[in-house]
Amino acid sequence: MAERLKPVDVVTVGVGMTGGIMGKELAAAGLKVVGLERGPMRDTVPDFQSPAIHDELRFAVRKAQGMSPVPGSVGEFFWGGATGTYFWIDPANGIAGVILMQYLPFADAKALAVYDAFERGTYQLVSATR
Repeated sequence: MAERLKPVDVVTVGVGMTGGIMGKELAAAGLKVVGLERGPMRDTVPDFQSPAIHDELRFAVRKAQGMSPVPGSVGEFFWGGATGTYFWIDPANGIAGVILMQYLPFADAKALAVYDAFERGTYQLVSATR
């Protein structure tokens, strides 16, 4: 049976490295944060060890409109991490999103579909409220 917990300000689904850092910063800012995790324990070695996994913390920048079917504007930047962690920041529209799935393999079709629905849904919600 499900247990009803006290309300919190932020819930991260999939904590991992990115969610852990985000949770710490949000808690330091005074927010109540809960992290939910599912699946086996993973560790830097051997799960994310080079040469199999390599991440230089670079991101992509949208240079022109019409090149992607995904909503967004010129100047938007985004990044995808090895375990299904993605973020985008669209300064022109004042929108940012983070999704932390902790899902392997990277760029799995189901994970990308979730990310696409999340990003499109965010733009639809924001445009409906403006």
